[in-house]
Amino acid sequence: MSVTWISLLIMDELKKIEPSLDLQRGDQRLLQICCADFSNYSNYLEETSVDSEGSMPSGVVVEINLTTGNYCIEENEETKKIVEFVQMWVKGWWKKYMKRVKITIMNVPPFKPSKNRQKGTVMMSKFSEKEINDIKKAIVQTLIKSGEICCTDILADSLFKGVLGRYSEKVEWTQEKKLNFMASAIREAKRMSHTNGPLVFIKPDKKYYELREFRDDNNAANII
Repeated sequence: MSVTWISLLIMDELKKIEPSLDLQRGDQRLLQICCADFSNYSNYLEETSVDSEGSMPSGVVVEINLTTGNYCIEENEETKKIVEFVQMWVKGWWKKYMKRVKITIMNVPPFKPSKNRQKGTVMMSKFSEKEINDIKKAIVQTLIKSGEICCTDILADSLFKGVLGRYSEKVEWTQEKKLNFMASAIREAKRMSHTNGPLVFIKPDKKYYELREFRDDNNAANII
């Protein structure tokens, strides 16, 4: 993951919420997911805002020491807005992460792709790269609009393959059929947002033994 001042700011905020996180080793994947989700959320705001009020401020001057990871932000009204925005967003993301992500060390069913997802993975060859990206983007935006701001890329990929796998391999993929598929995937994303419990199961790296689960245990574990 490239070093940007936004990713460093996100790292700082995550550490404030949970000081035991090791975001440069065992929890690096968590940071990568969080940064990707923030990027998706920012893009969503830019494309759906009717004015500049809802988009991320720009024109920020930042100095970053790539060796130490320390950074210095030019203090002005613009950067203050960004820092406050990131702080608020990371807190919301963390709450969603605790509810939607579960860490497990067992080979439970979620680690075995469903037949639909396996089938859908093969059938993706019927779509161009642009079509795949456009449909996944639509799914991501639907998830965000429905309040699912955590693991958006992971969920979008799973939904794409899972819904696609429901179709017959003999389907003639006309443009109309592809649009119908996208509509089905979007409906499934909306349905998913109304479920409770974890949606993403993470199997930790065996080389990293300081395992912990940051999740709200008050939510029932429904495997989607």
